[in-house]
Amino acid sequence: MAEELEQIEIGFEERLEEINNWLRNEGYEKYKEARHLSEEESREDPETDPFKSKYSARVILSDLKARLASFQDDDIASEKVKILTAALDYQIGQNYIETEELSTGEEHIERCIRALEEHRLDKRCCSICLHALNELGILWSKRGDSEKALGFLQDAEKLYHTYTKEEECGSPYEIHE
Repeated sequence: MAEELEQIEIGFEERLEEINNWLRNEGYEKYKEARHLSEEESREDPETDPFKSKYSARVILSDLKARLASFQDDDIASEKVKILTAALDYQIGQNYIETEELSTGEEHIERCIRALEEHRLDKRCCSICLHALNELGILWSKRGDSEKALGFLQDAEKLYHTYTKEEECGSPYEIHE
């Protein structure tokens, strides 16, 4: 029995190391590429194809999310993977909104908020939740529903104040950390 537990523990450690290596290397490089496309290259997109770089970035972000999902199946480092997946959902949602696909963007951002609900006061998640709530507030403001927009913005403000009053662990991580 002890030998079986030791083998499980070794397998767990190897899989966790595989996930961390992927995140530090390939995952990080792909993420940097997506950000570069979305934030830098998109400025040079031709008028005839104004979202070319943003669409390319979306494909990369979606591929990263799918790869993370393959790690989630293992139940190894599931909390870390859940948080990263939610952050990617936020960024994919933001990408859809930036490419004028508002409903799909809203779905991704709402999925992000739901996934992080129980972790919203976690240092790793608070900023993501704040960005997501603010994004929905802006989205609903643009749609002309000021009451719904105000609700999201007030939720963001409440979360911020709760985090700064209750949590002693300093500033939340920034969204790209």
